[in-house]
Amino acid sequence: MENFLTAAKLHTHAKRFMDAYSAAMQPLSREFAIPQTAAEILLFLANNPENSTAKEICAMRHLKPGIVSLHVDTLATLGLLERKSVPGDRRKLRLVPTEKAGPIIARGRAMQESFAKTLAQGLGEEELACFARCMETISQNLERAAELTQK
Repeated sequence: MENFLTAAKLHTHAKRFMDAYSAAMQPLSREFAIPQTAAEILLFLANNPENSTAKEICAMRHLKPGIVSLHVDTLATLGLLERKSVPGDRRKLRLVPTEKAGPIIARGRAMQESFAKTLAQGLGEEELACFARCMETISQNLERAAELTQK
C-alpha cells in the first residue's frame, strides 16, 4: 500500500481535474454568452435527467442552493430550461432543458468528449476499464465513509 496516493495527492489530482475541466468548458459559456456555471448546470441536466431537481444538482455538483437558484432563473429566463411539476409532489420541480438549449448541449457534450479523450491519451481500453472499476469502488467506499460519519 506504500505506493497508494496520499489524501493530499488525491486532493491535488481532484483539484487539477476540476480546474482543467473548467478551463476546457469556458469557451462554451463565451460562445453562447451564458455564465459558465449555468452552462454546466444545463449540461448536467441533459446528461443526468434522472437527477433533475435543484436539490439533486446541489448534492451532486456540490453547489450552494442560492447559486443553483440564480442560474436556474437565468436559464429559464433565456428559455433554455423549463420547470415542470413532479407528479405526486407539488412542492418539487423538475428542471428540463428546452429545445432551444439543444445547440448548447450538443456543443457542450462535444467539448466533454474531447476533454475525456485528452485525459485518456496513452491509456488502452483495458486500463480505462480498470480505472472505471477502481473509481466505482472508491466512490462506493466514499459513500460508506460519509454514512458512517453522519451517524
